Amino acid sequence: LGGPLRVPNIDMWVEALVDLWKQAGLKPSQARTHARLNLAVARGLLHDLLLTRDRKAVDKAMAMFDWLCFREPNPVRRVGRLSASWVSPADPDEPRV
Repeated sequence: LGGPLRVPNIDMWVEALVDLWKQAGLKPSQARTHARLNLAVARGLLHDLLLTRDRKAVDKAMAMFDWLCFREPNPVRRVGRLSASWVSPADPDEPRV
């Protein structure tokens, strides 16, 4: 399973994301866990998009993930608009009151 591209490619992304999370104030062990989760979500949603070509559904799922992680909209305007009015992940289609 440790092919010449698999491990280095994953490690490169995990390490970059770990650095970002540490800069955001997380402890190294928490940063590594968040990094792995971020990478897994991104890969999964890219796979979803490749198979389904349902950009709207994938963008909405990414918006939900961002909201769960940061409690604020995605910085990419097209995706961020999807979550800008969310109050909680339980009601993503309900506007804020």
